[in-house]
Amino acid sequence: MASLQRLAGVDTVSINGTIFNNTTVEWSPFTTTKEVLIGLGGVAGYKETYVTTKISVTLYDYSQLTVGDFPQTSADVQLVLANGKVIIMNSALVTGVVQVDSEVGTFRIEFEGVTLQEQTTSPITI
Repeated sequence: MASLQRLAGVDTVSINGTIFNNTTVEWSPFTTTKEVLIGLGGVAGYKETYVTTKISVTLYDYSQLTVGDFPQTSADVQLVLANGKVIIMNSALVTGVVQVDSEVGTFRIEFEGVTLQEQTTSPITI
């Protein structure tokens, strides 16, 4: 039996070199999206359009933290995931509205960029 590997759990978020405690992280390396096109006779094909790479993090709103001080442009974001992967996005933009949820003491911040690097520990061929 193969040994178990940590796939999820504890991770690290760094924004412009500052490390933050976080609750959740989501990211997407994809630069295109596809949409099925349907005509009167059924599926006709698909449409492909460009999208930005994304990193979304939910952070805790500590009393020492000023949410409005987060960089709106040129943010360097690095994730070190529990499975050993390192995700890097340089010169990212903060998109959407950042709102603090005072009931749970967190806020979600979304970064978008042109490229995202996914560094794996040992690649698996799919």
